[in-house]
Amino acid sequence: MFKKDARSTEFIALELTDSQHLCCTGYIEGKAAYFLIDTGASHSCFSKQKSEIYGIACSDEIIRASAANPTPMEAQKSAEVNLRLDSKPLKLSFMVMDFEPINQSLANFDAPAVDGILGADFLLQTQAIIKYADLSLELQF
Repeated sequence: MFKKDARSTEFIALELTDSQHLCCTGYIEGKAAYFLIDTGASHSCFSKQKSEIYGIACSDEIIRASAANPTPMEAQKSAEVNLRLDSKPLKLSFMVMDFEPINQSLANFDAPAVDGILGADFLLQTQAIIKYADLSLELQF
């Protein structure tokens, strides 16, 4: 008989922006950051412009990343950082890139700028369930 690991569940409040994106506040190394939840992003990303403020160290290797825009973007993989959306912290690496085009696109829809994007790597790691009816994100740890 298999013993199921004891897992805890957390519910994170989401905000629906004017651009119809789901966002939430989280904490990196104890500092508040605003994240867009993106089921279409394979990797979680963070703003290069803000990475130093949050103490996010990056590798020197430049990676060509694709995004919703037609032009590939340059990115660097970060070291693991402590990310917390509610009470349980977890380790996560980000693809650090220029967020100017992303935030400009959001501004075109009167949506707030974001510091980062939580993508499929995060959503799979936390076994996330997006609950649109009550604008929450259920996470399993």
